[in-house]
Amino acid sequence: MPAHRVFIETRAVDRSPRSPRSPRSPRYQPRTRSEERIYVYRDELLADNSNNNNTMTDHDRVLREAYDEAYRQNQNLRNELRAKDLELQQKDARIEELKFDNTNLRRSLDSLSNLDGLQEDEIHNLKRKNSKLRKDKDDLNARARELRHEMDAKIRPMVDQINALKQEVANWRLQFESEKRKNNDLERRYGRLRENLDIHTQQSEAFRTQNENLRAENEQLAQVLELERRLRVSRF
Repeated sequence: MPAHRVFIETRAVDRSPRSPRSPRSPRYQPRTRSEERIYVYRDELLADNSNNNNTMTDHDRVLREAYDEAYRQNQNLRNELRAKDLELQQKDARIEELKFDNTNLRRSLDSLSNLDGLQEDEIHNLKRKNSKLRKDKDDLNARARELRHEMDAKIRPMVDQINALKQEVANWRLQFESEKRKNNDLERRYGRLRENLDIHTQQSEAFRTQNENLRAENEQLAQVLELERRLRVSRF
């Protein structure tokens, strides 16, 4: 039976657990294109509403409530996706830690070649654990992709609805501007009618004064004529 050669590793092997990488805070997660569009549409709609507070109607408030409900649903989806991403990062950190432990074990087992059976068992266990972790990671990745697809599918009709709401608000604004112009025209016509009425009133007052003067002159003339008639009668 051939003799086994045993190699002893003289340098110290670091077996302390490796600190996993701290996952980034969810608040620093970048927004997707769909999320960016929903924020832009929200800001535009809020700006439109803030500039037209005086023209808000019950219909406008219904539109705002529909937008708020769509925004809350979007926030719930984003929070769920962030939680899954955080869980995935934690799994990645655990995999890296196990890889580090696996490397240290390989070094130790290589230095003790007479423990081939133990080495194979440990490697088998580590491979099994790594396979399970990889499967968990793949499942989480698949779930994250599924959530992204679901979020995009839900955001797309919301974006269409917001566009329709913006168009309806624009139509209401155009109608309001048209009614406002009509009202201004009516006010100008009313002002001109008042001016014409004042002019006609002044003219009517002048005519009435002239009429009274003419009536007084006619009465005086009638008195003179009556006096002349009496004088002629008295002469005869």
